[in-house]
Amino acid sequence: MIGYSVHQHAGDTSCMKDHLGKMKKELGGKLPANIIADAGYSSEKNYEYLEIECLGNYVKHNTFHKEASPKWKSDPTRVQNWQYNEEVDDYIYGNNRRFSVLNLLCTRKYQDIDFVIVGFLIFVIYLLVFPG
Repeated sequence: MIGYSVHQHAGDTSCMKDHLGKMKKELGGKLPANIIADAGYSSEKNYEYLEIECLGNYVKHNTFHKEASPKWKSDPTRVQNWQYNEEVDDYIYGNNRRFSVLNLLCTRKYQDIDFVIVGFLIFVIYLLVFPG
């Protein structure tokens, strides 16, 4: 351990950037090549910060243990369990059912619109997996 900090934030996720900024000052403008943190620091914002700063990391995401369970791995409703077929750009799920996403934009400019589209697609998928 090469540094610590005390913060008045309710959760750890909002502390990482401030903590690493303080450490960077104390270490003469440099940080270690790899950052190690527990799941409390897991957030998309923190992963993005680490990537922008070109820092390797060992930050366990907050659903790590849940995703490792047999129940999670065998759940056909989890997109992570679908098989991707690169040749035809579709996914195979459930009982060899196919799902295809055509021209789904994923840019910062249209992030809110994409979320609505993805949310709608997930709803449609749910109806396909669990009809009636």
